[in-house]
Amino acid sequence: MKKTFTRVSRLLLLALACGTSFISWGQTYAPVALTGFTHDIIANGAGAVSATTTADIDGSAATGGTNYCLMAQDYVGPLGQVPNSTTYPAATYPALEASGLITSVLNSAITYQLASYSANNALRLYGAAATGTLSLATPGPAAELYIIGTSGNAASVLTVTVNFSDGTTQAFANQTIADWFATGQTNVVRERLGRVSRADNTVQYTGTPAGPRFYQLKLVLDAANTAKNITGVTFLKAAAAGNTVLLAMTKATYAACAAVPTTLATVATTTSGGSTALTTACASTNIYLAVSGLAVQTGYTYQWQSSANGTTWANITGATNATYTATGQTATTYYRAQVSCANAGSALTASTPVQITQNSLLNCYCTPVTSGTSTDGITNVTLGTLNSPSSATNTAPYYTDYSAAQTAGTLAIPAVFAGGPATVSVTMGADPTQYSGVWIDFDRNGTFDTSEFFTLGTSAGANGTSIIPITIPSGALLG
Repeated sequence: MKKTFTRVSRLLLLALACGTSFISWGQTYAPVALTGFTHDIIANGAGAVSATTTADIDGSAATGGTNYCLMAQDYVGPLGQVPNSTTYPAATYPALEASGLITSVLNSAITYQLASYSANNALRLYGAAATGTLSLATPGPAAELYIIGTSGNAASVLTVTVNFSDGTTQAFANQTIADWFATGQTNVVRERLGRVSRADNTVQYTGTPAGPRFYQLKLVLDAANTAKNITGVTFLKAAAAGNTVLLAMTKATYAACAAVPTTLATVATTTSGGSTALTTACASTNIYLAVSGLAVQTGYTYQWQSSANGTTWANITGATNATYTATGQTATTYYRAQVSCANAGSALTASTPVQITQNSLLNCYCTPVTSGTSTDGITNVTLGTLNSPSSATNTAPYYTDYSAAQTAGTLAIPAVFAGGPATVSVTMGADPTQYSGVWIDFDRNGTFDTSEFFTLGTSAGANGTSIIPITIPSGALLG
């Protein structure tokens, strides 16, 4: 028996038009001793820079190079170049302290310990697909990791992966370290550093902009990972741009919770960690959920739940982190988290639920964007009983929504059959070269998938008509 499948033509016509602060509440910060540095990029002691370093920062080679390095306060060049002297005053040519201790200007509680200036003290990533790992001398847990570095010649974009002793990992994609003279950066922990040439040993500092600079990457670990021992951090620079130099790491740990949390709220936002509230969703919407009202402590456990009515709740499989991203919602749903404290028995506290209302299907499609349709607009579309003429020179926004006319009964809603063939005819304007395509959202998820697109792939010519065969899947949703 055939099943009737109807489709509001607005979806069809849209498819034709659519183209393609650091928290300082209870944290303890501690620099981490590391191994895995590959180069010495800090000149120190007496002698030529090329003799006291193994690579520059902004050169065009994987090692060595004749461009610039950083310098320590005890650097003495072959011609007596000495930083922090009358010739090279510290206010203009500041060198790195002998201690190697860097205090962040973003948060004075965070300090970094540079490795010895007389040994390899940087992981340097050069060229495309460059990778390296900094291992912890003593593996241990953390809630957050702070890493400082810089980049020569251009910004570097990294994928940073934290490795745990149980074999699991947590990846942080698209971590950017700006060029060491970049301006307008919000993650600068130290700036106005003097530098010295590997070519001629000259001490150099331009003064404008106030570089070179060190930048900070902040990695917040998932709650489920905060009790695991970290063994190392792996860095991957996929693109060739930028010479990445990674110098030091500090970890933040938090006190363990001692009591069951009481007043908690569920927060839904439009982006991960964002502040813009989300109240409605389409099937294609990512719903970013978090719990507010918790102290910054370890020891909490989480179980996210969903409900159709706000009364009967079901656990969401695998949703046991402090945050959860709900996807594929097809009906209005309530969300909450059950939270417990490991040091307070088995008592649970449920966060106040948040309701995410399901958008109408018609409100979930892309809005067509085009600059004009002067001679290549669509003049007519037919599908079954639908015959919808339109003007090829319609004005902005250059598409037409026919759903109101179909609701009013003045325009036919075509009937086609699930599992059977159908034909869409698209007539276009006077442009001599023009193509057409049709998207039909068979699964009604608010997204036009690749399998839901049909086209002849040939031009219909001026005032031509493309007759496009389509096949309705047997599993297409009705309505």
